[in-house]
Amino acid sequence: MSNLQVTSVYFMLVTIRIIFAGTPGIKLKPTGTSEGFSDPFIIEVMVGRQVELPCDIRKPTGDDSVSLILWYKSDINAPIFTVDSRHGPLEKAEHFSSDTLGLRASFNLVVHPAILTIDPVKETDDGEYRCRVDYRWARTIHRVIDLKVIVPVKEILIVNQRNQSLSGIVGPYSEGSELTLVCYAVGGKPIPSVTWWMQSVLVDNVYGLTVSGNVRNDLILEKLSRDDFMINLTCRASNSNHTSTVSASVTIDMNLRPTNVKISTKRRQFSANKEYNVECQTTGSKPPARITWWKGSTHLTTATEMIPVHGNTTLSILTFMPSRWDNGKYLSCRVDNPFVRDSALEDGLTLNVTYAPVVTLSMEGDHKNHVVYESDDVFLNCDFQANPRVTTVQWYFQGEEISGDPGMGIVISNQTLLLFDIKKERRGLYGCDATNMEGRGRSLDIELKIKYKPECALEQQQTYHATTGEIVEVFCHIAADPPEVTFTWMFNNSKHHRELLSFVSSGTHSIAKVRIEKKEDFGTLTCKAKNLVGIQEEPCRYVLVQVCKYIRHHDTCVTVSISVIMTLV
Repeated sequence: MSNLQVTSVYFMLVTIRIIFAGTPGIKLKPTGTSEGFSDPFIIEVMVGRQVELPCDIRKPTGDDSVSLILWYKSDINAPIFTVDSRHGPLEKAEHFSSDTLGLRASFNLVVHPAILTIDPVKETDDGEYRCRVDYRWARTIHRVIDLKVIVPVKEILIVNQRNQSLSGIVGPYSEGSELTLVCYAVGGKPIPSVTWWMQSVLVDNVYGLTVSGNVRNDLILEKLSRDDFMINLTCRASNSNHTSTVSASVTIDMNLRPTNVKISTKRRQFSANKEYNVECQTTGSKPPARITWWKGSTHLTTATEMIPVHGNTTLSILTFMPSRWDNGKYLSCRVDNPFVRDSALEDGLTLNVTYAPVVTLSMEGDHKNHVVYESDDVFLNCDFQANPRVTTVQWYFQGEEISGDPGMGIVISNQTLLLFDIKKERRGLYGCDATNMEGRGRSLDIELKIKYKPECALEQQQTYHATTGEIVEVFCHIAADPPEVTFTWMFNNSKHHRELLSFVSSGTHSIAKVRIEKKEDFGTLTCKAKNLVGIQEEPCRYVLVQVCKYIRHHDTCVTVSISVIMTLV
């Protein structure tokens, strides 16, 4: 293509740009015009690149010529570039570049329109340029160009509220918390637009200029949700179609609350004093949930924790040995993420702990210290705690099983033993046991102490043989409870009936001394005692029998002796 064709095409393009103000790169700027001045048009160029500023230097008439071309910049009084042809043809004119442009500027007269090239463009080159063309005969023409130097955004900074720089994966932030990210666009001309994008969706396009000249956009996420986990947030800055969008991104790491918790053990019944494993599983937490076990308000510490390799599931296994006291208590598995507020979840079960009966024996009524009196009615109650229910109750006396016998005053009603009109023979150890499906439980024995009036002890000497002139000691031994007793002795035969005062006592024993002086001193002695319960009903009887020293009146002595013995028997 020839230079003439290039010139024609360029002139056509400039003309089109002037006519169509919406064409990218050139924008019309409505201004007032004066004689010899053209309407200005806008040229946009990136800093550091090359820009061509056109100037129409065509001659108004064929016999005229250009004598001087001067380029001015709005903020500089002196010309910034000069072509002086006042002393010769234009083609041989001298070109002068000011210190403002220096070697960066050149003026091409060959093309049409002529072009002032600035390469590279500096930020300070921004402004209004005027090309002044002086002719030898025609009036001076001014061509006005508004050069917009575009400076791209230098950098994007993302910081938090504490002005700490953020990049890459940031956090972790807690689910439910508020997050504020601040984006700064540093540099850029014209002022860039700064926007926030979530993935590819615009979420915030409100920005403002700071006192330092940077553009700021605050992105506020009022309540982070689980859906925000590992979301990518990008801050973009753009100030021209001629520049690439500058961006910076962060990825949100989060602490997540657990989404569920479940005790996965199907067992709902436990035997006391046996060891069991109970499993609890939770998912959804990041980092893995903290799992604790509770029995009522008691923290259990015998659990192991495992984190399966798949997903964010955490498993905890509790090893525990329930006791009977745990029956009915609430066993719970609690999970939470300590980094997330109000993240606790709980699942639990009410323990059904089965155990053998625990049996206690008690006495009802006013009998203190298990003390009763003969002829009293006694009620013994067999109390028990058991799960499941008790199926049988058995009673024991002195270690032997006993059954109900109303005729003997023994009645068993459910878990109560009733002893009516009790006798001292029923004193001793009583116990009971209860049985359910878990086993048998036995009570501690109760010793039943029966208070009774004195009575003669068994296996005593009841016949004493004596001769006249002899002192006889007669021993009386009684049984009584309480054993603190007082004794009374009486003497009786066919001629006499009197109280004996000559005796000594010690506990339940008493000894009476009888002097045999004559035949009338033989007879019967009775011993009777009294304690707090009462007076002995039947006295103890002892017989004094005469023994002959020599055979004289043999028939009479023998007859008397036999007669006395027969009377006693």
